[in-house]
Amino acid sequence: LEAVIGKVDVTIAGKTSKAKVGQVLGFGDVLNTGFNGRVSLRHAGNAISRLAPNTDLTLLAPTKSKGVFMSLTKGLIRFLVGQRAPGEVFEVSTRSAVAAVKGTDAEVETDGKQTRSAVFSSEHKQALSFTDRGTGKDIDLAPGQSVTLQDDNFKLRELDPEDLRDSDRLFKGLPPPVVDETGDHAKGEDKPRDDKKREDNKKLLLDKNAPKLGAGVKPIVGKATLAGLVVGRPLPVPAAAAKDAPTT
Repeated sequence: LEAVIGKVDVTIAGKTSKAKVGQVLGFGDVLNTGFNGRVSLRHAGNAISRLAPNTDLTLLAPTKSKGVFMSLTKGLIRFLVGQRAPGEVFEVSTRSAVAAVKGTDAEVETDGKQTRSAVFSSEHKQALSFTDRGTGKDIDLAPGQSVTLQDDNFKLRELDPEDLRDSDRLFKGLPPPVVDETGDHAKGEDKPRDDKKREDNKKLLLDKNAPKLGAGVKPIVGKATLAGLVVGRPLPVPAAAAKDAPTT
């Protein structure tokens, strides 16, 4: 663990204790953040995960492939994945979906029913593969895109500057994530990466006057996301249900 803020518990071999900076976690260990808790976790294999408040995450043992495997029960996790060896996997699963990540700054969020994922920046055009665990259907996300899985349907939309700012606010106080952005880990050789493209993606996302990223993707849902679970806003009520919703 690289940084711990607020209430963060770790469960190891069934015993729960307060998480501490420098603590080493293993397969099967569980991290739980409270309403004011945030934690930064560095993985073997050149990646960093940050957990937002009210998040439960379990570290899973690899099965067929090498890499990082995690199960998100609830809450939000944002990760920065750097250069990885060929065949190494970085995967986050929820009850309903699986997100397989390339070199990417992205996040996954779930309330146990719906799952949302967003890609803020990446050098890859297909930065994240998002799969419905129930149907096996999948969709690839490009930088600047977000998808929500609800009732076996993918709802795709473009991100806007406020999406990135909202995410950044959740991790206030944690050190900026840094990963190895050069080097071929499989061959042990230096290999320049197109990091300028990845940083330009993020600058475009923050520039209100810039063309929208993920051009050509027809927005299906509005700006509202599952982020309300973390920051205290209620989930958006579908238009069809809003008419029948009780007034207060």
